[in-house]
Amino acid sequence: RRERIDYQHLAEFPQAEGIVMAPDLNFRHMLGYLKQILIEIGIPKIRFRPGYFPYTEPSAEADGYFPELDEWIELLGAGMFRPELLNPLGIDHPVLAWGIGFSRLAMIRMGIEDMRDLHNNDIDWLRKQPLR
Repeated sequence: RRERIDYQHLAEFPQAEGIVMAPDLNFRHMLGYLKQILIEIGIPKIRFRPGYFPYTEPSAEADGYFPELDEWIELLGAGMFRPELLNPLGIDHPVLAWGIGFSRLAMIRMGIEDMRDLHNNDIDWLRKQPLR
């Protein structure tokens, strides 16, 4: 991953991925699933915007609003796998895919301002970090 390293971006990132496949799925199903997932993890105010990922089309990104920061934060990328990826596998129906990064959520919940601190190897510092 080519990424400029700063307080909100690292070269690598932990991510949970999801895939749903069924004959009658569409993009609106994906947005509904993602909205429900984000609500369940405590992020009720969500917005979607167009995104680009080479393996999916259409694609979207989701931001969550965090009132304690008065800021929208990017949380996930998602899309529908392109047919040219699925056809060689014999899959002829829609496949939804998404990836939710944990680092930004951890920063917010722990009150950390710099993502690089999540990889701090000072065990005493880590033990003192509260979860909110």
